[in-house]
Amino acid sequence: MRKLLVLLILISVNVFSQNLSISKIEPANWWTGMKMNKIQLMVYGKNLSDIKASFNSNDVSVTSIHEVKNNDYAFVDIKISASAKVGNYKLIFKQKDESVTINFPLYKKNHNKYIHQGFNQEDVVYLIMPDRFSDGDSTNNKVAGMINEYLPNDHLGRHGGDLQGIINHLNYFVDLGVTSLWLTPILENNKSISYHGYAATDLYQTDRRFGTNEKYKELVEKAHT
Repeated sequence: MRKLLVLLILISVNVFSQNLSISKIEPANWWTGMKMNKIQLMVYGKNLSDIKASFNSNDVSVTSIHEVKNNDYAFVDIKISASAKVGNYKLIFKQKDESVTINFPLYKKNHNKYIHQGFNQEDVVYLIMPDRFSDGDSTNNKVAGMINEYLPNDHLGRHGGDLQGIINHLNYFVDLGVTSLWLTPILENNKSISYHGYAATDLYQTDRRFGTNEKYKELVEKAHT
């Protein structure tokens, strides 16, 4: 009886460990009207072997799936048709009797020619290390699960500077004659001693101690005014 019980436990653990799961995809979205309409998605999850994938619309299609030795990852090639509309599409992964769905939104491309102006020798560029500049939002100083804690009295700790702090001082840059801001990376840096920003752990997500992706867009839009 004891041997049978152990065997049943081992079988149940093995079955549980084989469950298909998707934690995220990169990039997490795309845009309509792009010349580059064939892209490759990097898929993160568990047990990503022998999977199939499809979208809930003919406007976005899966053209190929590439599996790798580590089945925590897979790569999915997709094609976005010229007729695809702005909206939230569903990417459906299947493995035998299991199914997992993840959102893949298509956004409207911003065609404003002044969004990406670049810079030249006439510009005055101000370099900012956001964590050391200004703490505009104290509520994001401490974020659960984030390494390199808020320690304002420690030169290796986080000091609380964020995107809101930069937004609050845009008039200061104008008065100083600055025409362009250069920020050290604001991507997620969930590593030790990473206040400088050069230890990225997510290339598509603003570090939550600086703010959100939406807050970063707000900074860009207000700086352009």
